[in-house]
Amino acid sequence: MIELYDYQNDCVAATRRAIAEGHKNILVQSPTGSGKTVIFSYIAKNAIQKGGRVLILTDRIELLTETGGTLSQFAIKNQLVTAGQMAPPPPYWPCFVGMAQTLARRITPKKYPQEWAAWFASFTIVIVDECHKQTFNPFFETGNLFNGATVLGFTATPSRMGKMRQLGEDYSKMIEGLQVQELINRGKLLPDRYYTVLAPQKTTYKLNNRGDDFDENDMFKAFDRPEFYEGAIEAYKTHAPGTTNLVFCCNIQHVIKTCEEFNAAGIPAKFLTSAVPKPKRPENETPAKMARYERDLERYNNWAAAYAKYSGERKQLLKEWKRGDFKVMINAGILTTGFNFPALQTVQVLRATVSVPLWLQIIGRGSRIHPGKEYFNILDHGRNGERLGRYRDNRVWSLIHKESKGGGAAPVKECGEGQKPDKKGRKGCGAYINASVTICPFCGYTYPTEKERIKAELQLLSYDILPTPGAPVKKQFEFEEIERTAISRGYKEGWTVRQIAMQHGIEGLQRYGKTKGYSKGWAFMTYKRLGVR
Repeated sequence: MIELYDYQNDCVAATRRAIAEGHKNILVQSPTGSGKTVIFSYIAKNAIQKGGRVLILTDRIELLTETGGTLSQFAIKNQLVTAGQMAPPPPYWPCFVGMAQTLARRITPKKYPQEWAAWFASFTIVIVDECHKQTFNPFFETGNLFNGATVLGFTATPSRMGKMRQLGEDYSKMIEGLQVQELINRGKLLPDRYYTVLAPQKTTYKLNNRGDDFDENDMFKAFDRPEFYEGAIEAYKTHAPGTTNLVFCCNIQHVIKTCEEFNAAGIPAKFLTSAVPKPKRPENETPAKMARYERDLERYNNWAAAYAKYSGERKQLLKEWKRGDFKVMINAGILTTGFNFPALQTVQVLRATVSVPLWLQIIGRGSRIHPGKEYFNILDHGRNGERLGRYRDNRVWSLIHKESKGGGAAPVKECGEGQKPDKKGRKGCGAYINASVTICPFCGYTYPTEKERIKAELQLLSYDILPTPGAPVKKQFEFEEIERTAISRGYKEGWTVRQIAMQHGIEGLQRYGKTKGYSKGWAFMTYKRLGVR
């Protein structure tokens, strides 16, 4: 039987205290790679030993498989609820594991027996894995479906946005685990080496939103350019040559083209996607319907040809990759959660996202401890770290979220900061100029074109604002977001000071100066010098 680490025991103890306080719906947060499955398996084991019945809800095949494996290590007798199962399973099993999509259809049964309602009400503990996902909403929207059972939600990223259902509607208490940096300090997770493109404008963010993220078709159009493919291959060759690499793309078409480009460059790569169904020719062959049919048929034929050459059955393909038959595995959203491969050395992100959970789940794939592995690489071509924070950043979680109001590029920049000399060797004069300006009016420094920026070599960024290994994690700094942006763009402190003055006025400068140990008069002199209005 697995023995829990001290921080895992702390999560269990905090959960028990919350239950003793009268909380019935509790969310437990712990970073990717910290062993959430181990924690809830331990809780399930103890509940069963006391005569309880446990239901574990998941939403992915990989999660389902991994959950079953961990349960067996705790010697928990469990049964899977399958999609073709019409009647409720027999009652003598102590633990059931079911896909959320499968069981959601049986909440208000039409073609399923009414006995499912009694089955849902028979459990003492319900565990929801990856509970931040909206897949589980139906189980809470139905009222007292579980008849007062204790519901425990587990996730690394309790974050929702916009008009999503509030987690606070479903959970009354949140237990927070250690921060990523604390787990690194304890030797339970690995540090990262983070590479991204430094550019003065958010060129890859000019995308429309669809639902909760950027539109996939818009992203594909933005990333489907020779300079992006060349940049991806060059980044891998330069910063992570020969390492086991997991690549995340925008959609299936992007996956296929990226895989073809890697192989054309002499780097063996294969891809993993969901199956693309062959379209049926429409009975009513109107011009619009035929155009869609021909488009879908072309995409299907493209996928089928590429599948035969560069893909295969999922389990076999993953086995070959883990065995080292090829180094680069490319996918869109298949290996985002529930996939555990400790030997993974590099995560390459060829897409942009506005979702904090998706971003942290993606980069967390490489964080596991493995013999001989001292760190893992993050190659961020979508500049997601600038927008959503980086792997080791300290985070504050909440059961309640505010609707996003958007953001934007900073209104000013320092001429030449974070940039290489231009074609005429000019380094920039450091003057504050509008963020959209491409030629400095004071010195003539010329910023690179969009195409040149896209092809720009990824640069390694440091974690200067984070605690050093072994140091305690400090409370989040008030102006941390501004400093983090400055670091990610390569700007000096002058840029940070101006942003604070513009956004927070003289009072903000006073608070900032106090944290830096500056003299009392520094804020007034700086505010006057900048001439901020």
